[in-house]
Amino acid sequence: MTAQHAHASGTSLAALVQPQRPHSNHDVWAAALDELEQAVERIVAWLASDDLSDGMEAIILATSTWSVPDLPGQIPTALVPRAQSIAVRQGVVRRELAEHVSTNRGHARLTRQVDAATARPVAPAYLDLRV
Repeated sequence: MTAQHAHASGTSLAALVQPQRPHSNHDVWAAALDELEQAVERIVAWLASDDLSDGMEAIILATSTWSVPDLPGQIPTALVPRAQSIAVRQGVVRRELAEHVSTNRGHARLTRQVDAATARPVAPAYLDLRV
């Protein structure tokens, strides 16, 4: 709202520059849960994508820079079921990620074995002394 709009609507200019009231405990916790939920959704979408290399850097950056937020007091009782649901989903995603890592390691190991078995020898396998 601009100063002109404030004057026309009867809102004082002081009301425009006053700091907003601090968020309630519930609002702060809800925002923190929103962030956790969005992170889970991003990873779920990433795991479902055809090209896991696409978006991997963003996932790594987001997870490596995350820190425990400084939240006021205890989580409000009304938000506990949501927090528990998010924790369950995080556990499911963590297991899926572990499965993908294990599968990728197996594929990499198999690729190395195939490469080693089919690579041309670096040195001659025999030496013809009849020349």
